Amino acid sequence: MRVQGGESLDDVQKRAYEGTMQIMSTITADSIYFVSHGTLIEMLCSRVSGRQAVQHNVEKMKFLDYAAFEFQDGALRLTRDVTIL
Repeated sequence: MRVQGGESLDDVQKRAYEGTMQIMSTITADSIYFVSHGTLIEMLCSRVSGRQAVQHNVEKMKFLDYAAFEFQDGALRLTRDVTIL
């Protein structure tokens, strides 16, 4: 499946993950917040959790829902998934 702009879901998933890892590798704060639209948040959750990227998962998200991650020893771990599967 391709999203607006011609990227596949896998492309978006990869871009979300690589951008997040690049930012996380430069931050020294204890906590940071990313604010983004649902598709990008879902793509990051699916990449970190190892599940397949699926467009309809975004439709299940609640208004103003969130995900939570931990970054430790160079690894990103999902602690709260944005969609309940």
